[in-house]
Amino acid sequence: MNKETFQMGMSLLMRVFPNIKMDPEIYWFMLSDVDDEAFIQSIRKVSLSNKDIYPGTNILALIKDNAISDKKYLTAPEAWKLACECCGGAKVSTKGLPDLVKKTVDAIGAWEIRTTENAAATRAHFFKSYEKIMERERKDELTECKGLDKLIEGLSNKLSLPETGMK
Repeated sequence: MNKETFQMGMSLLMRVFPNIKMDPEIYWFMLSDVDDEAFIQSIRKVSLSNKDIYPGTNILALIKDNAISDKKYLTAPEAWKLACECCGGAKVSTKGLPDLVKKTVDAIGAWEIRTTENAAATRAHFFKSYEKIMERERKDELTECKGLDKLIEGLSNKLSLPETGMK
């Protein structure tokens, strides 16, 4: 995300929730990996869907969760269709498949998809595996924060305590 988009989003958020103290530096480090459009849509969604923000509300998590949840993923049936197309020909190739579909095909096995005697059971297994892999990736995206080490280092420098002479 670029700084201009970030500043515009934070300005909107601070106007909608004027009583909530927000540290833009921390928000930038925690949200800078979110793309511009997803960030603005997330700020818009948080602003319009929350009448009140309570003291324990983690606004950062709300913004990041909304930004990630708006990311477009294939549905399990769409992913199954692509998997069948890649495994159905004379030569099996997972090149060009979306990453989640490829991971699911690799987990189940292209040969199993191609030669199954029980297509309904294999399809159900694929659906369940795909949804688990997608859930894991979504969780990883939510907890990913580029620049977190830099933020922690900066904060620890700001909060350094005077030496007491104790060892």
